[in-house]
Amino acid sequence: MTFFQGILTYILTLFQGIFKPILTLFQGIFGLILTLFQDFIMIV
Repeated sequence: MTFFQGILTYILTLFQGIFKPILTLFQGIFGLILTLFQDFIMIV
């Protein structure tokens, strides 16, 4: 039971380590696109 819990915790930590930077990157890109889109609307 403890062995499986250890594996599960390890996998969760690994996934967090992989997905958190990706999510941050997507948030940054999405924010940039929104800002550009708002500027574009203001010009038009």
